[in-house]
Amino acid sequence: MAKKTKACKKCRFIFEEGEKCPKCGSASITENWKGKIEIINAENSEIAKELKLNDKGIYTIKVD
Repeated sequence: MAKKTKACKKCRFIFEEGEKCPKCGSASITENWKGKIEIINAENSEIAKELKLNDKGIYTIKVD
């Protein structure tokens, strides 16, 4: 059985294990999210700036 991915409602980081976000520590998580983006270099990424993402990682575009 495949693991369900979760997304943090606060920072939008996508992860698979745990009940708290490993990036920001928030317990406000959801399995209902849409769209995914990988940020490799946040400092030079126009998309990261637009989405207000400051660290590399895989993020959701929209959380429900």
